[in-house]
Amino acid sequence: MAVLDPVLTSADDVGTAQVAVLLGTEAALLRVDGETVQRVGAPEMATAVQCMAVSASGKLLACFTADGQLHVLLTSDLTRRISHYDTQLVLPPDDMAWCGEDAVLLSWQDPPALMLVGPGDAIKYSLGVEDEEDEEEEEEEGDEGDVKPFGSAAIRSAPAPASALHAESAQGRLILIPECDGVRLLSSSHSDFISRVPEPTVSAFALASTAPPALLLEAFDLFERRSAKADEHVRAMGVGVMGAAVHACMDAAAHEVDLDGQKRLLSAAAFGRAFCRKFPRDRMMSLCKDLRVLNAVRRAEEDGLTNGMRAMEMAGMPLTYSQYKELSPARLIARLCSSHHHLLALRVATFLSLRTESVLEHWAISKILSASQTPDEVLYDTIIKQVDTDKRGSLAVSFAAIATVAFHTGRHELATRLLEREVHTGRQVRLLLEMGAFEAALWKAEAGPDADFVFQVLFQLLDKAPEEQVFEMLKSHPTARSLFISYCKKSDIPLLMRFYERCSMHQCVAEQIVQQAAQEAGSVWPQERVRELEAAAELFTRTRDNGFQAKAVEDSVKLLRIQQQLEAAGTVQLPPPTATATGHSATAGSSRNGAAPPSHCYCHWCRGGFPRGRGGGGGEECGGGECERDDCCMPGSRQQPRCSEAEE
Repeated sequence: MAVLDPVLTSADDVGTAQVAVLLGTEAALLRVDGETVQRVGAPEMATAVQCMAVSASGKLLACFTADGQLHVLLTSDLTRRISHYDTQLVLPPDDMAWCGEDAVLLSWQDPPALMLVGPGDAIKYSLGVEDEEDEEEEEEEGDEGDVKPFGSAAIRSAPAPASALHAESAQGRLILIPECDGVRLLSSSHSDFISRVPEPTVSAFALASTAPPALLLEAFDLFERRSAKADEHVRAMGVGVMGAAVHACMDAAAHEVDLDGQKRLLSAAAFGRAFCRKFPRDRMMSLCKDLRVLNAVRRAEEDGLTNGMRAMEMAGMPLTYSQYKELSPARLIARLCSSHHHLLALRVATFLSLRTESVLEHWAISKILSASQTPDEVLYDTIIKQVDTDKRGSLAVSFAAIATVAFHTGRHELATRLLEREVHTGRQVRLLLEMGAFEAALWKAEAGPDADFVFQVLFQLLDKAPEEQVFEMLKSHPTARSLFISYCKKSDIPLLMRFYERCSMHQCVAEQIVQQAAQEAGSVWPQERVRELEAAAELFTRTRDNGFQAKAVEDSVKLLRIQQQLEAAGTVQLPPPTATATGHSATAGSSRNGAAPPSHCYCHWCRGGFPRGRGGGGGEECGGGECERDDCCMPGSRQQPRCSEAEE
């Protein structure tokens, strides 16, 4: 079985792309996706598919069939075969993987063997064979057959000697791990890597090569020997060829593993760059940085204790230049941290001018998990001392993440102290709530710049703590209390009233009752509002300096009782919103009952009377029109004195 990842050709394919699964059965090769099942496979594939492997790019599919044939198909057109090879082996391989995009590696466990297959040719590795005759045969095969890739370039691939593919690999299962530029072989005791020789390396070191990098290397060797022929080689190459030679030497140095080989190639490139006027000089600097990082992670030597951070100075990671570029420096640093090479990861991040807070956080977390017997005080001092040594990284370190690990491991005191160093209020509040420290979380939320943190704590409190505890806590937090009251006024009036009563805030309770009664005026009958306002008046009398409020509420109660009497007498049919409306309804009701309406109205503008129906300054109390008094300041009247005089 093989899995094909979705290939997106445009932005429109994001919602329609699907993962496809290839199944090899005895009858055919099937392609299964979320909607259909298709029968695929080249017509030349006459037998069942026993093993499959997809290349790293997802463009090629290798199929091993029951007749020992290795077929290579295009994943874009699974009916088209572009290459095949007859292995002359009926036993299916135990594992199969692509070696970059150039060849396919097959492995068998019994007997232990490897076969590297390219288009039209193959090389066989016999694991654990120490017989000299077998080694000589392998050397002869390697000299004769250079395997071509599935492209147009050549690949130099010779059988590995006994020291490269170890006999111990045959004792256990051999695992093939495909990489972007080769395949890695893992056994219980060794790790080997097979890859295509890069083209710049071939052109630079091939025997009797006349390629530009080979000529540049020869000119550099002559220059080091102080030979005059070096000038002849440089003049013969020319400026255009020299630039290509410098680039090729730099590419060869990037793929070179040996330090002496790297130095030789880089020195030759620097020598040739002196004859190129417009050569990009930043590339040499960038390449040297990458090689320094690669050489550091490839070595495997132990380093001691440095700055309180115990680590392996050399990681011993067999990483190629192509893998490093695909992995990216940030992910390499993360991989070093996962391998507990924190000191090396910190030095790499500093050398490449990358952020170091992730390294410091991972180291601190690992320190907490591994130091179970260390006291909290000592562990705290160690972490703070190490983090403070990196001034740039210490500003961005998430102490909340470190404190979370400390809390989950049972170190509550250490978690609390580490959390004090956190600069992000939201992280502090979340962890304090998780720890159950509601009081501390509320203090931190009030000190923060965002009111949402306070609401977050309040909602957690209301959800997990009794109301009495919440109300008592709010007494000592004025900011949170104000936000709580503001929220309850809009969403939960009963909760607000319980809070006022619990805190003996009689004036606030009375004000809330009056406000609620005013909002319900016109929709609630007077007898229902009377009881509420009587309670509010009684609460106003319990507090100082509220005599006016108590008197005003008592007067409102008297008016409401009059409304009750008018309603009982049938004068008012609906609960009017105001006392003025009550008077108007009463007079209108008297007119309907046969009583004569008043002959004069009162003008609210000039405070004078006039015959009803002739003036209208009073609004609903008169019949409309304009006031005829000369001293009236009503807009539109004959004479309008100044408003101040009218008000006086």
